Amino acid sequence: MDEMHFPISGGVGMTREEIMEIETAPDKTSSIEWPEPRRIKADLPPPPSFEAEKMLPRFLAEFVLDEADRMCAAPDYVAATLIVALGSVIG
Repeated sequence: MDEMHFPISGGVGMTREEIMEIETAPDKTSSIEWPEPRRIKADLPPPPSFEAEKMLPRFLAEFVLDEADRMCAAPDYVAATLIVALGSVIG
């Protein structure tokens, strides 16, 4: 590579003049007027609560609740991760 070309993403080279032209080009996004943000309305009901004792075998429920307590995480997050991991091991 010579000193006149600089690599950019994708492996394509640009000359110093092309880079300077891009860097000094006026910003086209500064003249855009954005509307005022609106509140997102959520008309969905809350999700059902996760009951590990009812949904998992006893030894898995104990593990999930213990890990969730130690990690300060929701038990359903721990349970979902555990089910995926067990599924990959079992097949």
